[in-house]
Amino acid sequence: EELQDSKGSLEGEISELEDHKQQLLDEAEAEKERIRESMSSLKGAKKEAEADMVEVQDNIERRRKELEMLEAKLKDWGRKEEVLVSKQTDLEAREDELKRKEAQLKSREEWLLQKEGEQRAASERRKLTPRREGLGGGGGGGGG
Repeated sequence: EELQDSKGSLEGEISELEDHKQQLLDEAEAEKERIRESMSSLKGAKKEAEADMVEVQDNIERRRKELEMLEAKLKDWGRKEEVLVSKQTDLEAREDELKRKEAQLKSREEWLLQKEGEQRAASERRKLTPRREGLGGGGGGGGG
């Protein structure tokens, strides 16, 4: 009878252990499934991150090219500005030269007008001044 009780007790413990074992196996299987889902989720997130990284790198490259284009335009504008400044300097020098020549021409014109005025005045004085030969009755050379 004791053996029977021991056997029954042992079978009960074995049954409990097998139930516990099955419970642990079920929990392990559920944990494995959660791990698989997490791995799948991580793989998806990794793919998204890689795609985002590619997009970011593409954006960086595009921005770099835009920056290079803008730098080239800026250099071109700088060269154009230098040319324009040089042309402006040349134009200002020409303008100064023209002003100097205009002043010279004006000075010559004034000198010419002054000389013409002097010549007219002298001519008018000659017209207004009586001639001595004509007033004296033939005076100096016509008497003999």
